[in-house]
Amino acid sequence: MKLYLEELTLTLACCLAAQKVLGWILFVILFPSIIWRIHAEEKLLMNNLENFADYQDKVRWHLFPKIW
Repeated sequence: MKLYLEELTLTLACCLAAQKVLGWILFVILFPSIIWRIHAEEKLLMNNLENFADYQDKVRWHLFPKIW
């Protein structure tokens, strides 16, 4: 999940540097799509990997450490 956080951080940095409205619109679209991808990926892994439930117990966060 670290990659998703890095993707959001990089996109946010680009939006701040460019200061264009289109960039912010894309960021607003990107954020929920990443949330959707996380849920879809976890559902797929839960169905296909027997140890994934144990992994989820060890790693409690999805995107933001200590928050979600």
